[in-house]
Amino acid sequence: MKYGRRGYMKKEKLRSAEILKKLGFMRRVYTASFLLISTVLISDAFSQSTAGGSGKEESSSTTTTDFNWCVLVCPKTCTPGKEFEIKIEPKNLKETTRNWEASKLAVHLFWSSKEKWGGYLSHFGSVELSKGGAIVLKGKFELNDKIRNEAAYVCVNAYLTSDWADDKNKAADLMGPKIEIVKEKEAPAPRVDKPAAPPANSAPPAKPTSKIKGSSFGEAPTEILLWEKGAPGQIEGAHKAWPGVGEGGVQLISRIGIPSIILHKPLNHEKNRKAVILCPGGAYQALASVDNGNGTLDPFLKDGFVVVVLKYRTVPNPKQAEIDALVDAKRAVRLVRNHAEEWGIDPKQVGVVGWSAGGNLVLNLSSHTDNGKPEDADPIERKSCRPDFVAMLCPWPTSRPAGEYPISKDSPPAFIASAKDDKAAPTKFAVEISKSYEKAGVQNNLWVIEEGGHRAFSFDSTGEGSHWRERFVEWLNKTFPGKAEGAAK
Repeated sequence: MKYGRRGYMKKEKLRSAEILKKLGFMRRVYTASFLLISTVLISDAFSQSTAGGSGKEESSSTTTTDFNWCVLVCPKTCTPGKEFEIKIEPKNLKETTRNWEASKLAVHLFWSSKEKWGGYLSHFGSVELSKGGAIVLKGKFELNDKIRNEAAYVCVNAYLTSDWADDKNKAADLMGPKIEIVKEKEAPAPRVDKPAAPPANSAPPAKPTSKIKGSSFGEAPTEILLWEKGAPGQIEGAHKAWPGVGEGGVQLISRIGIPSIILHKPLNHEKNRKAVILCPGGAYQALASVDNGNGTLDPFLKDGFVVVVLKYRTVPNPKQAEIDALVDAKRAVRLVRNHAEEWGIDPKQVGVVGWSAGGNLVLNLSSHTDNGKPEDADPIERKSCRPDFVAMLCPWPTSRPAGEYPISKDSPPAFIASAKDDKAAPTKFAVEISKSYEKAGVQNNLWVIEEGGHRAFSFDSTGEGSHWRERFVEWLNKTFPGKAEGAAK
């Protein structure tokens, strides 16, 4: 042997020692890893069974999720049409909000099926953050016929911000746990031996002639794209047009990426009729009550107005939607004027009406008008986008004060309405708009009522604000006893 017997044995001992040493090190690594994994699992299990690490056990009927800025406690199940609550315990707000004051919290509900994501369902609640203590939001939702069978879960989305509409100021955004939708069982139909006979003189069931809901006071409606070849800046694949139901059963459409108008013409075939373009609200995230023009479709048609509902863009986010919606509104006015003769409209009596975010859009349009582009290859773009009259109902301020909307002598006359108890669109903003009009020397009518909230002038209002349309038409007839003067060509 090269090393001799003693040398060989000595070397084998060294090798054995090294092997044992390595085994000991690996054993320590494995032990440490096991302890670490066990600690994490135990900690995770503990945090899931407590609210915000408080050590208080949550009910088995709730789900608790711990985020870096809040603890979100949601029920495991909910039922359409029945109120339920979500509990939010804010924490670490200063660190989460990058040391600026985050004072607002908004919660939205989305729906999903068992296999795929659905869409926007409703606005659950908004609060001003208190200095301490948990926040409890209560609300309910409805499922319309289009999604009733498909919807399986409600998903909670909450965001913390210093401003409702400015995405740059959004401090935190989280998607909470899924809440299983439990639908109430319908009573079983009574068993009969043979089909019941129809009532005497009963008419056969009517068959729908269009996917767009019409009015008995108007012709069959038509949906028309604002741009045949796509809108400027249109995002490919962003258009979803998801149906939903908001608070109070309000029908919603979210994720609109292809702008259009729905044309409703009254049954009378007169020429030189007034036209009113309706801009629904929805926080630049969805459009509310598109089907009935927020309750004004029938009465406007009865009065001989041509009604145009604007489906402006609401993607990819509220900030960009606010910019694109202005482009869409301008195009809508131009389009109506371009087809005025064909549709029996006086091109000098084209107005725009908006609620909430739609009211904000009307304000934005009123302060950014032009007389068209005479040299443009598109004949529609040659028309003026200046409305001849406008109405702003509970105009929503978004993130900009009224002074940032440059009302000038070229702005159209305005009817402005607000409720003093409207927390989403404060009366102060409406008053500031009216002052801007007065400063510019442009006629305006400010109507402030005591109560009614943010829906004071909507279809489901029963208070003083429910009569806004009659008051508006009266103002309109006084402002334009004949044809509108100084209107755009």
